[in-house]
Amino acid sequence: MAETSQTAICITNMKLKLVKVAEELLELRNKIKTVEEPLKALKERRDMKQDELLKEMNRVQLFSARTEMGTVSKAVRKTLKVIDEKALVADLKKQGLTDYISEGVNELFDEMKKQAVKEGKTFNGTELSETEYISITGSDKEDKRKQSTE
Repeated sequence: MAETSQTAICITNMKLKLVKVAEELLELRNKIKTVEEPLKALKERRDMKQDELLKEMNRVQLFSARTEMGTVSKAVRKTLKVIDEKALVADLKKQGLTDYISEGVNELFDEMKKQAVKEGKTFNGTELSETEYISITGSDKEDKRKQSTE
């Protein structure tokens, strides 16, 4: 009998600890959300001001300007974008630059992976992995499935 009551106490203590940790996690997520939302708005305002400044500098053909607060400069970052992968691969092969070419699975396989997981399938060279995560949803109503820790 004492063993049963000891087990019940352990389970109750474990539930209390889980509830406390879940509450702390929810509080942290809410704090992060309150910081991220204003930050997103600030970044949007910053981007609008940068665009406005670039347009004005382009309009008056100004590349830099020295002010009391410092120097404002317009810069250009160049990035090579692949627009025709087949043509690029052919050109790289022609130039003997085959170290930069590899055969691989493309992004279309992402949908196939989701379907395979649903069907319990795998492919050679793949493995099914599981990731545990926590989901917390708030509710004003009492959920009958919830277990009381009291």
